[in-house]
Amino acid sequence: MKKKQTPVYLDDFEKEKLKKIAQEWGISQSAAMKRLIREYNAG
Repeated sequence: MKKKQTPVYLDDFEKEKLKKIAQEWGISQSAAMKRLIREYNAG
């Protein structure tokens, strides 16, 4: 079963932050977003 995906809307400032984080971690922006959400939900 496929997980339900929810679109995440970011402003230009947030997009730049996500881009920098993804580059630092050496992963794609979508993978960085998933990781950030997972870490946030973990507490």
